[in-house]
Amino acid sequence: MKKKKLYLEIMRVLCILTVLFCHRPAYHSTDILQPVTVSYAVKALNSIVFRCCIPMFFMISGILLLGRQEPVSKIFTKRIPRILGAMVIAYLCYLFCFPGRPDLQAMINPINWFFYAYLGFLLLLPIYRWIAQQSKKDEVIYLLILMFVAYTGYGVIETAGINLQLPVNILHYANLDRWPNELWALMFPLTGYLITHLEEKGFSEKERKIFWTVVTVLALLSVIGAFLFYLQAIRTENTLMRDGAQQYFLFAPSCLIFEVIRRILEPREDKIPEKAAKVIEILGASVFGIFLIEVQTPFSWLIYEKIEPFLVPVLGPYFPSAVCAVVEFVLYAALISVLRLIPPVRKIL
Repeated sequence: MKKKKLYLEIMRVLCILTVLFCHRPAYHSTDILQPVTVSYAVKALNSIVFRCCIPMFFMISGILLLGRQEPVSKIFTKRIPRILGAMVIAYLCYLFCFPGRPDLQAMINPINWFFYAYLGFLLLLPIYRWIAQQSKKDEVIYLLILMFVAYTGYGVIETAGINLQLPVNILHYANLDRWPNELWALMFPLTGYLITHLEEKGFSEKERKIFWTVVTVLALLSVIGAFLFYLQAIRTENTLMRDGAQQYFLFAPSCLIFEVIRRILEPREDKIPEKAAKVIEILGASVFGIFLIEVQTPFSWLIYEKIEPFLVPVLGPYFPSAVCAVVEFVLYAALISVLRLIPPVRKIL
């Protein structure tokens, strides 16, 4: 069995913990207008940065899948059936948790966008692999610049409500103006692979330093821009502007956060004890199942309602939300680990 990249498994765990936290009240505590105190500003920034966990999931998929050499048939005999099986499980969860609404919309509703984003990625996986593996240094630079401009540049125009018809038309007819959720399936898997293979693409150490310096500057500017839009959205009760601030500015911050975590974790992989490595692999393997429980059932809210009254509300709902996210992760990971002992379930989860 091929040894797993433990730093990616740890990243998965960190990302799902962030997802669990983002679904708790603390994440939404800045959705209503409040005086812009230091505490409020920190929470508003957190609400933007924490959203990077979702694109990072796609970046991890890109690293794991785009460098492989495997027949196209495997996509249709293994990878796509797994996602379709997960959609069926999601639907069954819906039937169990909401028996009064047993309609197929639970499975095919676009609110479950992540299924369709990943299915789209898998359908075009051979093409993405070719782009990832065959692109040279100049093409990598061009591709990353194009994705940043298309994602963040259009986001600024859209979020600010600016009527610049020329760039909007260009982005639209180039099919680059989609809502961020729809672009994650293409942009972030490719980005994850490319930024972790810069050396293989011919970048010297000096060029890599320059590249990450530029990304750092762009990430800071993106976060500042998102923060300003977010505060304006709260003041004006503009929900679309708030959503744009939380999504359209994630490209550079996601790249930077991913690289910082990778540089911390990857060099220490060989120092992780064997038993700890096994636990990390088990937890990493349970993340997809945890995600399904989180998004398809009300159990997390039930757990929060049971635990929250016993916790001290440090910084408002932050401490209770963080504690509940950890509790939910432990419970769900234990459940999924047991279910994965069943071979058919293991193939899906």
